[in-house]
Amino acid sequence: MATLIASVPLALLIFLRTHLADRDRSRLLARSEQSIENLKPAASADRASEKLVSLGQLAAGAAHEINNPLAAILGFFRSARGRSHGSEKARITASKIRDQARRTKTLVASLEFCAPVRPSARSSTSIPL
Repeated sequence: MATLIASVPLALLIFLRTHLADRDRSRLLARSEQSIENLKPAASADRASEKLVSLGQLAAGAAHEINNPLAAILGFFRSARGRSHGSEKARITASKIRDQARRTKTLVASLEFCAPVRPSARSSTSIPL
């Protein structure tokens, strides 16, 4: 009988401890679920940001590839302009080619503006104590 009376408080303590542990787990689970819900918009914004960076890199790459032939076209124009003999129609056509090449070069420069900014080199800074 004494053993039975001694085991009742022990069982009560075990029940109480289990109940408190279950309550803590439930609270932690609710906080974890709330944290996950709070992270979803940030994750979505991060994915959108990564897509924009990729698009900017694509635009900058296209601009670079377009600039190469443009430089050649403008170079050929300067070379042809140096030779002043030619018909008036040829000079007008060459002038139109130059104007359109310059216009395209300006448009390409605006594409290069989309490129992501590269982080600048680190520099040391002294902090007065």
